[in-house]
Amino acid sequence: MKVFILAAGRGRRLNPLTSSAPKCLTQLSGISLLYMQITALRASGLNDITVITGYKSEQIDIPGIDIRLNKRWAETNMVESLFLVANEFGNDFIVSYSDIVYEPSVVQSLLRHKNDISVVIDKNWRQLWDARFEEPIKDAETLKLDGQGHIKEIGRKPANLNEIEGQYIGLMRFRGNGIDALSSARKTERQVANSLAAADNLYMTEILMRIILNDTPVTAVPIHGGWLEIDTFGDYQLYKDMIKSQTLSAFINLNSITSRARG
Repeated sequence: MKVFILAAGRGRRLNPLTSSAPKCLTQLSGISLLYMQITALRASGLNDITVITGYKSEQIDIPGIDIRLNKRWAETNMVESLFLVANEFGNDFIVSYSDIVYEPSVVQSLLRHKNDISVVIDKNWRQLWDARFEEPIKDAETLKLDGQGHIKEIGRKPANLNEIEGQYIGLMRFRGNGIDALSSARKTERQVANSLAAADNLYMTEILMRIILNDTPVTAVPIHGGWLEIDTFGDYQLYKDMIKSQTLSAFINLNSITSRARG
């Protein structure tokens, strides 16, 4: 099974950390986000890993990891980065954002799901969002489930907390017919975009929502914490302070990753 890590973007909201290095090389406890991801993936038996890079790509060099360069990283978004490697999809692959960290147990939860499309969601999202934001709802997105564990809405602006049954973390799996559904959804979204620039800057949640509208089931993989998103410099400062005060375990067992990474 292939794993594709989307790491082309600059991550301006993490300035000044990203003024001289890619977002994925931001460090917690002395280890980069990217290497912590790779460690969690390898601990789950996943070794065929490709990182799609862009901004300051030359700084990313990890033994045993394939690198693919999105030369148009400044004009495109993560969907286009992913489809640069469409000929490498095979019949089963995982996609991961590069500004997240997750325990091996999160990866293992995803691997247990054998559906065509499986998307990890955090049911305990509110605890993490309350720590990160003064008004959590402003930085959250809708995620609604049906009675069968499928996502029926994702990625929109919520009117109230009832429209948020979890938060998408940026980790998902596509198999078999799900890969065809992914390609078809991208094609449709590019066709309906109002400009070439908009077509080149689609978000994964837009693609997932199109898949749902096309009546293809998107299965939720529920977790209850065990991950972090590092999107802003405020996130970085928060987690750094929590590591120092030994309170980060409220959200993630970082040692389950860092001990392996250092070993």
